[in-house]
Amino acid sequence: MALIVVDPRGENLITVAPGANDEVHAVHVRTALAALATRPDDVVLVCREVQPDGVRAALEVGREAGSITILNPAPADAWTPATLALATS
Repeated sequence: MALIVVDPRGENLITVAPGANDEVHAVHVRTALAALATRPDDVVLVCREVQPDGVRAALEVGREAGSITILNPAPADAWTPATLALATS
């Protein structure tokens, strides 16, 4: 959950309570994508609101399946060039 407000100068002020997203790791992502049977005609869209290993796992599984992999790096606080390279877009 995130609360987004705009200050008088038009700047965003964002407060995040990560909740369950903070507990999503690679094992959870791999299990979920295996159940979905990711295929070449799929799109795997990932944002950085889960743990970095979960983000990387989603991109890896998508790549391995031949899917289009898209990474929205926001919030951009823990990505690496290697993870970014896994995204096709």
